[in-house]
Formats: sequence, structure tokens, C-alpha cells
Amino acid sequence: MTGSGKTTLLRNIITQDLMWLVGPAGDRRKIPMVIFDGKGDLEFFHSLLPYIHRAGRMGDLRLLNRPALSCRSSTTRLPPKTTTTWPRYR
Repeated sequence: MTGSGKTTLLRNIITQDLMWLVGPAGDRRKIPMVIFDGKGDLEFFHSLLPYIHRAGRMGDLRLLNRPALSCRSSTTRLPPKTTTTWPRYR
């Protein structure tokens, strides 16, 4: 299904949950979030960055990104995982 709004729906859910507080009145805190993007679409990730920053959660952000794999040969090894830590904004 192309063009049915799946990515837009996911973006809206994520941006709302970034600001959601849980817990009793005296101990409210933001919920932990893990986002898996099956397409590996960095454009989608970059579109979330302003919302993550606005929610004050840049310091919590971790991006695990595995480059696209090649299936040219049966001896192809998986590339090493890359981890990017984004700078804290004050």
C-alpha cells in the first residue's frame, strides 16, 4: 500500500508520545521510546529531529544505523554497526 499515510500516522504518534508524561502527579516523567524504522529511511529520522529537540530529548537520542547490506556473494560479511550520539543542546 503506497501513499496511504502510514509514515504520516507514525510521525504523528511519535511526536505526541515525545511529550507524554506518565506517573503520579508528584513524579511525572517522559516515557522511554524505541523507534524501529523498517525502511531505514533517514529522511524520516531527520524529520523527527525538530520534535525531539522541542521535547528536550536530544540528550536521550541514540541512532543505531546499519548500512544497506549487499547480497552479491555468499561470503559477504555484515558491516560493523555504527552508533551516532547526537550532541546535547542547551
